[in-house]
Amino acid sequence: MPGRRNTRRVGIADVASMAGVSHATVSRVMNGNTTVDADIAARVRAAASELKYKPNPVGRSLALGKTDTIGIVVPDLSNPTFQAILRGLSIAAARDGYRVLIADSSEVSSEEAILAGEARRRCDGVVLCAPA
Repeated sequence: MPGRRNTRRVGIADVASMAGVSHATVSRVMNGNTTVDADIAARVRAAASELKYKPNPVGRSLALGKTDTIGIVVPDLSNPTFQAILRGLSIAAARDGYRVLIADSSEVSSEEAILAGEARRRCDGVVLCAPA
C-alpha cells in the first residue's frame, strides 16, 4: 500500500547477516556467552546496535525453556496478609531476575484451579495462597 512503512521487527537473522556470523553466534553473544571471540562479539554487538535489535522475549522464553516469571494466586488482594506476601515475593523474585504475575481468585475455589493451571503454563513456578 502506498505510504505504508515496513514494520517488520528486526530479528536475530538480520543481525547474523549484517555481522557475517551464524544465528547461533548471535544468540551466544546476546546471552553473554564468553566463548565467542572478542572481535566477533564486538561485530555482533555493533550490528545489533546499528539495527536497533531488541531480543523477542517470547522467542527467548521458548529457546531457553523459561519465562523468568513466577505466578502467585491469592484469594483476596485487599487482605493485608496477602499484600505482605506479595511484597515479599516481589522483592525476592526481583533480586533473582524474576517478575511476578499476580492473580486474584476472589476466594472462589473453581477460579483458583483455573488460574493455577494458566499460571503453570506461563510461569516457571506458581505460589498458591490458601484463604486466611
